[in-house]
Amino acid sequence: MTISPFEPSEPLPNVPLLRKVREHIEAHPEEWRQNDWRTVRDCGTAYCFAGWACQIDGGEWILDSSWIDGGEWVLDSSWIDGGLDSSWLEPRPDDPPGCIDAPCGIDGIRAGARARRILGLTADEADELFCAHNTLYGIDRALAGIYARAGERP
Repeated sequence: MTISPFEPSEPLPNVPLLRKVREHIEAHPEEWRQNDWRTVRDCGTAYCFAGWACQIDGGEWILDSSWIDGGEWVLDSSWIDGGLDSSWLEPRPDDPPGCIDAPCGIDGIRAGARARRILGLTADEADELFCAHNTLYGIDRALAGIYARAGERP
């Protein structure tokens, strides 16, 4: 990939959104589940850091609560076998075409790809921040490095 003089070689971290997601997770720990992009339950929805970034940014999920009955997904098994799950969002015009896929013939973008872009993260930063085993301590360590790259304090 060639980077034009008008495109940064590294994305600029979206510090306001990073802070907003971190604050939401701390204020609502019952709505945070780092080991799953998005968990839809009858009692509410929980997201990982990336999922919350997409939700706060106004992302529209392909599978919403209308696909759930009694706490279980109501999907044709061929959709699940085809890769469609709760982590897919409706594509937006600003999503890179290379990130759009069509599981089961439905155009979508994975939460991780969207979150990396809207948060302004490098691949390594996204891997560290979105790690399924992260605790708040691990998230704070990852954020400290991202904030430092942006010239911000944690």
